[in-house]
Amino acid sequence: AGTLFLRGTNTYAGVTTNFGGILMVTTNFALGTGTGLLANGTVITNSTLGFSNNVIYTANERVTISGTNSVTGDGAIMNYGGDNTFRGGIALSQNSTIGSLLGNLNLEGGFISNGAFRLTVTNAPGTSVSITNLISGTGGLTHRGAGTLFLRGTNTYAGVTTNFGGILMVSTNFALGTGTGTLL
Repeated sequence: AGTLFLRGTNTYAGVTTNFGGILMVTTNFALGTGTGLLANGTVITNSTLGFSNNVIYTANERVTISGTNSVTGDGAIMNYGGDNTFRGGIALSQNSTIGSLLGNLNLEGGFISNGAFRLTVTNAPGTSVSITNLISGTGGLTHRGAGTLFLRGTNTYAGVTTNFGGILMVSTNFALGTGTGTLL
């Protein structure tokens, strides 16, 4: 239920798994060199993959997330400080939450596959989450909190988009997916 800091550049190719607490990434390649398939990658189950220290995470990493942190209530991927960028793929294995408590989180260059699940983005006042990744699947997208969610990609998710507080900014056609409804 505590926090494990990964501060070094790691070269292991196996799976990184977190089943409780916070796995905090403070440098590029902290999660090793896995590609995110079943044999490699990172699995976050009812816990948190956290970013801090102004990381630009460029490793070819696929993260599978599941739910929220059962101890802290934080999202499965959270920004805890600084402006951090994750350029890997994200797959949901159930309804899941990502967000920012302090600073800005940028998800770019990869994908977010929500399958049939709902992705919830939550962020505190004065923070932002920017998603350039392609969001696909039949599930929807919800934004909660007083911060800003930027949707910068052309998305193909088919579920409903909802915004409960804060600012939802779109910058491309189909940023809100291909669903039949958006609730603001």
